[in-house]
Amino acid sequence: MTGEEGASTAIRSVSYERTEDRAVSETVGFVLLVGMVLFGATATVAVGSLAVGDSQNAAELQHAESAMTQFDSKASMVALGDSDRQTVRFGNMDGDLTVDETAGHMEVWHLNHTGDGHNEQIYSGSLGAVTYERSDAKVAYQGGGVWQMRNGYARMVSPPEFHYRGSTLTLPIVQVTGDATAVGSRSVRVEKDEMTRHYPTNDQNDRYDADDTQYRNPVTNGTVVVVLESEYHEAWESFFRTRTSGEILDADEVPNEIETDVNLDGDETVILELRTVGASGTFDFPHDGDKLPIRGIGDSHAIDVLEFSLQTNNLHNRWVSFYAETDEGEQFEVILDNPTQNELNDCENAEIGIEVLYRDGAGPQYYWEGSTNASTGDIEISDCDSTLEGDLMGGDELELSSDGPADRGSLDWDEDSSADTVEIVHSGGETETYEVNDGDTVTLSELVGYYFSNIGPEYDLKVDSGAGPQSNNQGFFTQMEDGSTLTIAYDGGDGYYITYLHLTENRIEVAVR
Repeated sequence: MTGEEGASTAIRSVSYERTEDRAVSETVGFVLLVGMVLFGATATVAVGSLAVGDSQNAAELQHAESAMTQFDSKASMVALGDSDRQTVRFGNMDGDLTVDETAGHMEVWHLNHTGDGHNEQIYSGSLGAVTYERSDAKVAYQGGGVWQMRNGYARMVSPPEFHYRGSTLTLPIVQVTGDATAVGSRSVRVEKDEMTRHYPTNDQNDRYDADDTQYRNPVTNGTVVVVLESEYHEAWESFFRTRTSGEILDADEVPNEIETDVNLDGDETVILELRTVGASGTFDFPHDGDKLPIRGIGDSHAIDVLEFSLQTNNLHNRWVSFYAETDEGEQFEVILDNPTQNELNDCENAEIGIEVLYRDGAGPQYYWEGSTNASTGDIEISDCDSTLEGDLMGGDELELSSDGPADRGSLDWDEDSSADTVEIVHSGGETETYEVNDGDTVTLSELVGYYFSNIGPEYDLKVDSGAGPQSNNQGFFTQMEDGSTLTIAYDGGDGYYITYLHLTENRIEVAVR
């Protein structure tokens, strides 16, 4: 072989090897490319499937909410309306539809209803629920409302049958009965069962255990407490906080002696408190040192009327006192100073002195004074004779003074007022500052309303009387005659108060087909 032939052979060999390597590389590249394409396609299908699945779940959940809201409307027609039965079609869905009459529980208590610590369970019963469940999501009808649970978080879809307006709670408890589970296409039928009235009632057997009084409105003394146990407790609590202006209690704030059917410390328990106002109406005028319980006085002017009629055979030159004090040292008193007999002989020109005093514990003493005409004022001596009558929520005007009540009144006051200025929150919500002897006046109703709210929410209003310095009967209490009365009326205030309770249990039977 010549040198040229050897070189040619070597070149051909190298060229062949390079061609062979290139062929292998192209094959590997092709395989990798196909693999990447297949992987990308698989990933796309997987991600797309997840997205489609999430979209389908969301769409079905939304459909379930819509169907359950429609069921809510139909169930309300049956439970609270004139319809005996209704049917709702839920359509073809993959989740489970369940009727569970044991789901959730509600109790209603009247705590301290006598003012002496006695507690009464007015209602206790299961709520039941109709629930659609798929994957990690639930939509349920319970207590007349629709609730959703997803990823452990509950929210309200539509509100329950729990209506709190002003100081009236209307609570038609819708109780679901039945026991069924279905998958796929189905319809739900709801039928009227029974309605039971729990408060107020005409049944002579429905009485408070402590004092044998009937379940009647208005509700007075103590507090009304609603205890709820539910899987959707977070959403229920949010509803209570935003729709009732009531107070959510911890378990340790409920009296230990009540025997409840739910676990007050449970994670699914919500406790709502609504305070009652005192008894409204006309009462016999309290005698010397007797008391009238005042309840439900919050941060606003909660008393509309505080009228009195004191009939006596010995009115002249006597003072009458309305007063209250608390264990914390707060004191409040209204003193009415009647004219002497000589002044009453000229009744058209006679004056009844009005004094209002307030002290907040160890704080300063505030003293307001004024007067009203004995024959034409909001507080007057009827026929200029022996009946003192009027309204402590009247329009007589008083001025802040540096003096004191001297020898009049039931509480222990200083001879001189220690306050130079005072702030008064009026019934309209505005705050004004007043200075001693500056000539500015405040109506009696504004002062009584404001100071009552300061020492509230609960206290005893007492009445006392005594003789003036020119009387020969010092310390002799004015003799009251039959017909002496005291009238009080509340507006309930702006706080969490209840005057009227309307509580019924409305049973419905639910079947899945």
